[in-house]
Amino acid sequence: MVDTIYESRHPSRRAVDGTFCFGYVKSVDPTNRLCTVKTFFATSEALTDKHIKNCRWMSADAGPAGDDMTSIPRTGSLALVFFIQGEPFVFGFFRGQDKKGNASGGAAAVPLTEGDKIIATRAGNYVTVKANGLIQIQGKDTLRMLFLPNKSEWLTLCRNFELKTDGGYTTWRSDDSLNTLHRTVYRKDMAQSVVILEEKGNVSSSLIYRKAIGPGAILGSALSYESTIGIDGTVTTNVGLLGQVLHSTVVKADGSSTVTATGDVSVTSSFGNITANATAGNIIAKATVGSCELEGSGGKLKLDKGKVGLSGLSGELVDLTTQSLQLLIDTCTNLLKETHVGNLGYPTSPPTNAADYAKTIVDATALKAKLTLLAGGT
Repeated sequence: MVDTIYESRHPSRRAVDGTFCFGYVKSVDPTNRLCTVKTFFATSEALTDKHIKNCRWMSADAGPAGDDMTSIPRTGSLALVFFIQGEPFVFGFFRGQDKKGNASGGAAAVPLTEGDKIIATRAGNYVTVKANGLIQIQGKDTLRMLFLPNKSEWLTLCRNFELKTDGGYTTWRSDDSLNTLHRTVYRKDMAQSVVILEEKGNVSSSLIYRKAIGPGAILGSALSYESTIGIDGTVTTNVGLLGQVLHSTVVKADGSSTVTATGDVSVTSSFGNITANATAGNIIAKATVGSCELEGSGGKLKLDKGKVGLSGLSGELVDLTTQSLQLLIDTCTNLLKETHVGNLGYPTSPPTNAADYAKTIVDATALKAKLTLLAGGT
């Protein structure tokens, strides 16, 4: 609104031009950037102890196109007011001064040095740009963000964190009551949709760590993965499909381990392998260098360079069979040497079927040798 010539030249308005006064803000109109100031000192007695309405405060940047850089004052702020053609303007606002303590009054100030810049509120939140290059945004001690240009470092300190983008989100959540850190990653695009959950601390009554990866971690796969560490040191890894565990590995603190699978299982080393074929239903153990042994409380089976060694009850059976063959060999040998007195009282020659006894000795000896090899002998 443009003042008329009469209004602009009215003595009551010209009388305050160039006048300065101090006062406290009594009310604020943030929308229109106006405030009311109650003065307590002025260069003109006419403005002392007066309520001055519609005071416009100066802004660092303002314009009709919407440009705006300002700070909305609080009720009770100390303001310096000056007048131009009778219009009141606030030059700025000041912190109170404790003359006895020779320090600023009000809330505790953030420590600053020469050249530092700050934007702060009485709630303790502030943004500082330090002369040494440090930029700090702080809500409280447990919520801060630091930019260290000298180190090209961005440091964030917080208790809970969340980052969201069009491609997914990542969250870190701290559970003080359970002393647990939960971490979740969700990624989604045209090809993949996967949730990765990581928990550390008192995850449950039996777990101190858990990490789970949902379907989609592998492109085109519906498999899910889970790895846990128990309070007793047990490490478990599960691979599942549609809620069903396909493969599970459990390693306990005492060194024992268990592998459970619905499909084939193969253990391979540089000197052999063991394969369990789920389709054929068989188990194959193969030693490519040394011997292969199966051992139980009742005995063992040993395969070594073409020999089969048996011990325990099976070895005892081989031993009894070997002893029986030896008995047969001894009997046939004795028959070949046998002589007796005939009907006329004279010794007779060996039996006419001595060749059969000799052949039995040869065959029994050969069979005994094979059994000896079977038992792992020489």
